[in-house]
Amino acid sequence: MADVTPLIGPEAKIIQNYTARGFRINGGEYFGAIVIAGDEVLPLDVKTVTELQFPHVAMLERFDVNYLIIGAPKAAMLDAALLTALKSRGVVAEVMELGAACRTYNVLRTEGRQVAAALIPAGPPDEKKV
Repeated sequence: MADVTPLIGPEAKIIQNYTARGFRINGGEYFGAIVIAGDEVLPLDVKTVTELQFPHVAMLERFDVNYLIIGAPKAAMLDAALLTALKSRGVVAEVMELGAACRTYNVLRTEGRQVAAALIPAGPPDEKKV
């Protein structure tokens, strides 16, 4: 029998679930918008996709990322300057509904792809359990 279990280390960030307020990743709870890259989860100071600009995701330059998944309650168009800045750095970005973004990130991450995710929940962060 062939083992098809993905070979990922314990530091690999996998999204377990999400709510309108935040995310559970590797057992940790994160409220509000976040960026997942490498083995880090970083806060993201935006409330909508249309607010997203290159300075919000500039930290991706320190990771070997070639694909950025942007998840939000409703898919929206990205700022043209952001797309140009990412493309010039070899990063392809795609916006999708939040659930699809979480699932896609997990699949690509477990395949060992160089992927990051910018995730924006529907509601304001609070201290309620995810």
